[in-house]
Parts: sequence; C-alpha cells; structure tokens
Amino acid sequence: MIIVLDTTELFADLRLAGPDFHLLAAYLEKHEARLIVPQIVAEETANHFKKALQDRLRSANDSIRSLSRLIHDLPKVNLTIEPDKEQERYTVFLKNRLNELRAEITAYSSVSLSAIVERALARKKPFDSDGKIGFRDAIIWETVLHVLAAGSENLILVTRNKKDFGEHGSLTSDLQNDLESRGIPVDRVTICEGLTRFSEEHIKPGLETLDQIRQQIQDGSYGEFDPEDFFADMDFFDDLRKFVRNMNLEAQTYGSHSHYRCQTLEKVGSSPNSIDVVDVWSINAEISVAIDYKVNGVIRCEREELIGPYGEPDYRDYLGDIEFTIKMSVILDKESGNDKSWEISEIEGKLFGEWTYPGYDE
Repeated sequence: MIIVLDTTELFADLRLAGPDFHLLAAYLEKHEARLIVPQIVAEETANHFKKALQDRLRSANDSIRSLSRLIHDLPKVNLTIEPDKEQERYTVFLKNRLNELRAEITAYSSVSLSAIVERALARKKPFDSDGKIGFRDAIIWETVLHVLAAGSENLILVTRNKKDFGEHGSLTSDLQNDLESRGIPVDRVTICEGLTRFSEEHIKPGLETLDQIRQQIQDGSYGEFDPEDFFADMDFFDDLRKFVRNMNLEAQTYGSHSHYRCQTLEKVGSSPNSIDVVDVWSINAEISVAIDYKVNGVIRCEREELIGPYGEPDYRDYLGDIEFTIKMSVILDKESGNDKSWEISEIEGKLFGEWTYPGYDE
C-alpha cells in the first residue's frame, strides 16, 4: 500500500505528534507500506506554520495590551519572536519528523509542467471551472499519477478536500478518467477523508484491544492517568465556542414557532456529566484511548418572536441549555499511564430544556 498525505493532514497537527500520527508510525513499522509527502505539501505546511505563528503572536500581544489597561502596574511585556527564523527552524524539524516516519518527499521533478497547463486549460479537477484555482492540488494529483505509473501498489490519498479529489472511498469523475486514460485501474486509488478516518478503518482494526486496561482507566486506577483530572486540566472553551458558532440551530429546533441566530457560548460546566472510556488499543509501548466526555453548557442567541397583529418579528436575547459530547483520542505511555498527546476527534451538541426537536424526550 502507498499512503499519500495532503496538506490538510499536516495543517491539522503541525508537530505531527498527535494520536493519529502515533498510530500511523506504528502502522508503518509493522506493514509493508510507503508513506509519501509531495514536496508542495511540505512547503505549504512550513508556510502555514509561519502564518499560524504570526496570528498567535499578534493575539498574544493584543491580550497583553488588554491586561495592561486593566492592571496599571503590570510589567511591560512584548513577545519578540521572529517568524522567519522560526519558520526556518520548523522546516528543519518537519524534515526530521518526516524522516522518523520514513516518509518519501517527492520532488517537483516528478511533475510535468505541460500536464499541469493542459489540465488547467481543460478545466479538469482539481482546477475550478475557470482553470485558475487548484494549482497546488493539481501538483499533488500529478504526483499521485507519477507514483502509480512506477509500480503496481494500491494507493490511498488521505485528504479532507472532498470538493477537488472526491468523497471518502471514491474519486471525482475527472480523476477517474485520468486513471483510465493511462491504463491504471480506477480501484487502485482511494480517497480517505482524513488521517483520523484512516486510523479507524485501516489501523485500529488490526490492533490488540485491551479491555482490562479500559476498565482501569474508566475507574481512574490506571497509573498516573485519571480521566476526570485530565478533563479538569484541559481548556475546551475555544473548541466548543467554535462548534456553537457553526451550529445549525434551526435543524435542532424543528417544529418550534421561533427562530434562532447569532449563537455564542456563554459558559461550560467545570466537570463532566459522564465519562465513557470507549476503547483502548495497544501500539507498541503506548496505548491509544478513545474517551467520550459529556458536559453541559449555556448558549446565548437571538430568538425571533412573532408579535403584533401582523406577526412582526422581534429579536430577543435568549439563554438555552446544551449538552456537549467531546470525543477525545489520547495517547498514554503503557507503563506509567502518563498522557503523551491528545486531540479532539469530534464534538456533538444536543439542545435541551425549552428547546426541543423530534425524537428528544425531555
């Protein structure tokens, strides 16, 4: 098998140190698989690191200035990190980390410029209908074609870019036509929607499950790791706030005579309602743990009320209750139980109280 990583996967974990990369490293050690990272992906990731650093540096200095307006004798602090130098250091780090994963970085020499131009003029995916947007994705696809032509292995392109490459488990028609025109069986290439999904479908099924350790973690008696203490040490507010901002409240309040908009997260409970250690997998000297936390929160939004003889809309602030499910993936040291890395796999939200929707029995 050949695994090709798109920029979406490196952007999501710039240190390549989260649970999915731990699982990928273990998989590559035990299986005859090649990991390929196109050169454009590595370079885009380094550029993204610099931009992310600049954004966070600006935000940190803004926060310091805001504090100084509240506390008159606050020591003057100004973070003076040089983004260009940090980007150079990160580029070296990224190269070393990819070497640890035994990744092959495919150079631009494998890509034909004439093929890119021909694709753009024909408005073929990954280019858009104007033949303008899609240059970098076209380089990735041409790299895939080059790798396929050099061997007979099946290839999985791990990407969350469904619009240009295709839905999970399939390819867009333009890309299928590319393969057929080159005599490459279409079923040799599969799109996998992200590294987390790759782990769920290709890595975890082959790992040893550890039911006894799962129960110990659930009870809080596994080494240094206690799931309740772990939750207390984490700050999930920004992740939950982003989730609330993107929620479709209309879908959850179907049948209500009111409409809701401009939702924001007011507060989150300090402790979870429940903790469910879903599963535990063995990966060499580490274990991967899937944990679901349920915790309550409060949403503030504008609620539309119809008033007056003609049903004129009137918007009023409204506070509503929500229960979040935070699905976590945590890597622990098997011997000590110390947590080594973690990431949020998914967040779900369910409204309750005055807000109701079909199928929910208050």
